[in-house]
Amino acid sequence: MNPSIIPTVKTLINRIPSLNWCFLLFGALFFATSASAQLFETTLGIAATQEEAQDSKPINGGKYIVLANTQSFGPANMISLTRLNATGGQEMTVTLNDQNAPNVPYFGTAIELDINAASVHTGYFISGYRKNGNAHQIILIRTDLNGNMTWLKVLPPAISHDERSVSVERQSNGDVTVVGNARNTSNGVNSFVVARFSSAGAQIYSFRYNAGTSGSPGTGFEALEACNGFRANIPVVAVTGRTNNHTFLSVINAANGTELWRRVYNSGMQQDQGTDVVYKAANGAAEPAAFMIVGFAGAQHTSMWVVRADPATGISNSKIYTPGPGVSAIVFAATAVTLDATGTKAAIAGRFTTQPMPAGFTNAAFAMVLPFYGTELPDWTRYYEGSDPAGVGKESISRITSGGYLIGCSAKLSGAPASDIHAIRVNFNGETGSQGCETEKLTPAKTTVGTSQVTSFAKTAAAWTNYIVTRKVFTYKQESCSMGLTSGN
Repeated sequence: MNPSIIPTVKTLINRIPSLNWCFLLFGALFFATSASAQLFETTLGIAATQEEAQDSKPINGGKYIVLANTQSFGPANMISLTRLNATGGQEMTVTLNDQNAPNVPYFGTAIELDINAASVHTGYFISGYRKNGNAHQIILIRTDLNGNMTWLKVLPPAISHDERSVSVERQSNGDVTVVGNARNTSNGVNSFVVARFSSAGAQIYSFRYNAGTSGSPGTGFEALEACNGFRANIPVVAVTGRTNNHTFLSVINAANGTELWRRVYNSGMQQDQGTDVVYKAANGAAEPAAFMIVGFAGAQHTSMWVVRADPATGISNSKIYTPGPGVSAIVFAATAVTLDATGTKAAIAGRFTTQPMPAGFTNAAFAMVLPFYGTELPDWTRYYEGSDPAGVGKESISRITSGGYLIGCSAKLSGAPASDIHAIRVNFNGETGSQGCETEKLTPAKTTVGTSQVTSFAKTAAAWTNYIVTRKVFTYKQESCSMGLTSGN
């Protein structure tokens, strides 16, 4: 243990009883797994090249699916889909790209499960983007359970725009929404895209949302993540990201694409941004429904930034969090959020980096469970010494019916010069039970900060086209820490 990280006050730990669970998207269907959950921590990739973890989800049978980008199997980047068994062992790795144009890079950014009307898991929706000349195009792919493509939609970019997907969300009727960012390469102004499709790939709507007419657009609105939620009884898609060095949240009617409100949040620091958002339903009068935006504040990402926003108006309560007493952090940034096992708190993942010091340099993924209300201090916070976040890979966190969480992030295989895929299966308290990949506690401190204001908005319609990609089977090298079994989660 790094002596500089030893907490000076007691870490708050709450062992939470097991309840049924839903994905980040509100109202998703349940998956059952065994009452005994196998914990693991494992790294996958090709040591000589690079893999970048993007998203991960639990699936039927106590298994897991991991979405990544890989440079290991061709002349250009490919989308990688890896299925892990209940103990973290690699069952399947397939790639998706255009075999007729292998030099065209393809990138995945988010994955969601396709579940039919009989509640059967039938495939995956993958959002991402592909290179198109000097810019990128947003793509949405539907595959079967083995990664075979069913359909692929491409959004032709607006003139002089570079467009990349950031999120995919399944709706309660089986439709799917994809969210992306659109940057004008001539002036640097960002707008964002929200489109809805049926599970068969029929376009329902597609709009690009911009800054409106009041004032200068500055950098515009750069989308970084999204989630499903409700405004009163209206299903909505909430989009977060950054605008002019600060955070925004846009709430859009999920049925027709009408934007209901948009608000900008300012931590009072030099910069901040929202990197993910989650919706929590009301839990009695003391805990109204809310969105929680997570991200970072400070020019070097030194503080975790959390905004709790009213779904009706966006009026907020916001705070920054630091790693705690005696910790000199270069980075303490949240990058992903979902709901905890009770559905009343947030489960957050992110990156934690300390200053080099006599006890050593730390660069690791962390996770915590944070209440929306009450003390707003974490129930627990842990970082994972076996992880090594790097590059444009990103952390993900999903909760699991049998208890605990799946964390997707980065690490390096033995001797690898660049990042590989890292998956961590933890229990309710963020513990792995592994030997050789230790977990360490943090005791974050909070400070109430921030202001917000409404902003104008507008939108234009857009149409998508069809395309085809090819599936190929590969096998990653895999290294795992020794595994620990936890029963009765």
